[in-house]
Amino acid sequence: MKQTHKQAGNLPGDFLPFQFTLPFFMLPKALIKSGNHMLMVYEGEGDYHGEGGGARVIHYAAIGDSLTAGVGGLLGGGFVPKYGWLIQERLGQPVYYDKMGISGARMPRILSVVRHDPKARAILGNADIITLTVGGNDMVDAARAFAVHRNEEVFSEALTSCRKNFAGILAVIRQLKSGSKPYLIRAVDLYNPTPSQPEAGLWVRRFNSQLESFEDGNLKVANIYNSFLGRERELLWLDHFHPNGRGYSVIAEELDKQGYGPLA
Repeated sequence: MKQTHKQAGNLPGDFLPFQFTLPFFMLPKALIKSGNHMLMVYEGEGDYHGEGGGARVIHYAAIGDSLTAGVGGLLGGGFVPKYGWLIQERLGQPVYYDKMGISGARMPRILSVVRHDPKARAILGNADIITLTVGGNDMVDAARAFAVHRNEEVFSEALTSCRKNFAGILAVIRQLKSGSKPYLIRAVDLYNPTPSQPEAGLWVRRFNSQLESFEDGNLKVANIYNSFLGRERELLWLDHFHPNGRGYSVIAEELDKQGYGPLA
């Protein structure tokens, strides 16, 4: 079975959508470089078939910031292909995924993409499973402002803005999915790359609590904060900010723990 990847139309210049069907065996074919992103294109051999030899394909769409892009994961591609394998293993069906990551994106940018980009909207509208990584850069901006002004109001303002934008992102996705087949949304909460700064940890936890308040029958939040706490040296890349390959594996595992109902 031959892998394909498709550049998606008129998305922003540093927005990297790639589409894959996951086979059982994956061999590296070529390295694609664009901006700050590095992604692996695979060519596979061998088809996966569920019971009866004709399982339907699960469509998985990942959208978000540099975590979705896989920055720091080097040749592993980040958490998206790892999670795709876990979906395939749990559901016993082949997985076709679209990876749409914007390194450095704040929530307003992601909201703008889901509202206005036709290709991204089509991908999300067709997806059975959607993952979101958002908010990290917004909180980093707040932390930088706090370091200068020592005013915690910047964190409070960032939380308010993030809540509004995340609600907007969800509203658009749910509008796109209205009346469609069952689907899942999985959000990834924030870890604290600077545990030596207590203020940052406090506001990251508040952000995560806010994110969890959106949980419902479709949306679950993967708890990355606790998984990374105390393991930063093990799970972060050389920049001490993005996850490394092990860190992305942890993210995929935490997403997997959220289950697959009503698809399972």
